[in-house]
Amino acid sequence: GCSGAVALSLSMALNQALGVGLSREEAGRIAHGAEVACMTGLGDVLAAFHGGFEVRTRAGAPGVGMVQKIKTDSEVAMVCFSPISTRRFIRERIESINGLGKRMVERLSVSESSGEFQDMSLEFARYVGVMTPRMEMVADCLSGMGIGCGVALFGETIFVIIPDGQKDKVLDVLGATPGGIVIESRIDNLGARVIQR
Repeated sequence: GCSGAVALSLSMALNQALGVGLSREEAGRIAHGAEVACMTGLGDVLAAFHGGFEVRTRAGAPGVGMVQKIKTDSEVAMVCFSPISTRRFIRERIESINGLGKRMVERLSVSESSGEFQDMSLEFARYVGVMTPRMEMVADCLSGMGIGCGVALFGETIFVIIPDGQKDKVLDVLGATPGGIVIESRIDNLGARVIQR
């Protein structure tokens, strides 16, 4: 999602700084077009544009694509080991990715369950073959404690929507694997916006 966030923030910031006068949606469409042209992502701009915990129910740029927001006040923690090339997966595996992804979106839009989202994320990552031994080790350790996790695609990254009262345990597990950077965050429900300082 970093490339989409960067494209969107750059588009919105340049629009503001240069006084171009594009609407927020138009700036979002430019960012989405850049992501698709560079093959760095297909839906991350839409997610960043809307913010929150959301399910993309129709693909496309802001104003074209659609999301279904799921309410949550949860914190998220993740451990990042290294990036994985999004371009390679888009080029080589898009058909198989889209097939399973569509079925999962349909299930999630009905259940609206963060636990099911994490489970499907892990299943999807295993299906497309991005799970590394250290990712499996972290996922297994969390699972052994009854804590679910998911995978940030595409990257060697495990994330956890932290269950109530489990933050310390989650951070201990994520921080125990050498070579990882642990990040804690809240889910921003407002979406991309220019912040005046």
